[in-house]
Amino acid sequence: MGGGQQAPQAYTPQYQGQSDTAYNSTLNSLTQQNQAAASSINTGYNNAYNAVVNNPYDSSMLAGINTAANSAAGVGASDLAQGAALTGQAAQGYADANTARGFVPQMTADANAIRAQAAPMGQDANAVSNWADTVAGYAPGLQALAQQTAGYANPMAADANSLRSYAPYLMEMGMDPNMSEYNYGLKQTQDSQNVQNAESGLSGSPFAAGATGDAMAAYKRNYDSARFGKGVQALSALQGLYSGAGGLDMNAINALMSSGQLTGMSADTLGAAAGMKGQAAGINRDIASLYPMATGVDNSAIGALTSAGQLADNAGNMAIAGSDLSHSGFETQAEAAAMPYSAYNQIYGDQEAALNNWASGNSATSAPLSNDVNAYGNYMQIGQGATGLDQRAAQINNQNSFMGQLGQLMGIGLQVGAHFIPGFQ
Repeated sequence: MGGGQQAPQAYTPQYQGQSDTAYNSTLNSLTQQNQAAASSINTGYNNAYNAVVNNPYDSSMLAGINTAANSAAGVGASDLAQGAALTGQAAQGYADANTARGFVPQMTADANAIRAQAAPMGQDANAVSNWADTVAGYAPGLQALAQQTAGYANPMAADANSLRSYAPYLMEMGMDPNMSEYNYGLKQTQDSQNVQNAESGLSGSPFAAGATGDAMAAYKRNYDSARFGKGVQALSALQGLYSGAGGLDMNAINALMSSGQLTGMSADTLGAAAGMKGQAAGINRDIASLYPMATGVDNSAIGALTSAGQLADNAGNMAIAGSDLSHSGFETQAEAAAMPYSAYNQIYGDQEAALNNWASGNSATSAPLSNDVNAYGNYMQIGQGATGLDQRAAQINNQNSFMGQLGQLMGIGLQVGAHFIPGFQ
């Protein structure tokens, strides 16, 4: 009987010794750091706790609040007294309102008397309105007469224009403005003298030229002398012509003015009628205004009552507002007294938060060292596991060697038995 197979050898990490040294060194550093941090944190927490518990402003805050409370009690009593006084004033206001109510019956009687005047005034309004209708009836006749008078203006204006149309003819005949008559006569005088010169056999001679010049000069003198008289006659004729035309124009204008006056009279008539209608309407409005007067008096009494109530309400509101202001002052005093206390607690609350942040930061800085310690520990566990496996393999190998040796002995025993003991196998 032979021995068993040999067990394989486990892998053992090479740096177990170095990992053990690094593990212990890092663990010691982490322990020292955490112990120092824990000591600092405990000291900070103790200081913050003692600062909050031993707040030096506790007594001043309580004293300030007590002072504000005492002041509030005094002011509250004053507010109650003012409220009672204002209540008395409100009662007086309501009494005044009741007095005002006492005037209402007399005001109502006055209003009824005013209403009694409305009927006669209504009759007057109807009479005025009827007269207005009568006056308005004259307006159409006046308007027709105005149109008839205006119809005369156009023919007279046409006659004036006809007279003016003769003015250029009179100017031409009397004033010869274009010198056409002068030029015609001068040419006739020159031609007649030239004929006489030719008949006398003087044509072309200096004597003939002198005779022609004398004849033309004499014509000019005669023309100038006659022209003045004709001009005077022409101006007189033009004056009469324009005077007649102007007269016709004035007649036309007067006709239009008369027509306008008649139209204005028609409008005035209508205006007067409208004015009368307006007077009638005014009377009716006066009548209508009489009726609300009584209601207005009643409303005035009601307004007086309402004003009295409003005054009382306003007084009460003012008292409430004053009380509110006083209370606000007390609250402000209390808040002022509590401010140092709150500030002190805030300071140490901030310190406590800073300690917490520092502790969190210390934990964060310790994390890498903790990771290193864990890594070294894991590495060493691997080595320790490999060592255990090697030891187990050695045990197995030793067992296999023993079993092999035992098999050899058993084989030898069988051989000896078969040799010495018959039938033994």
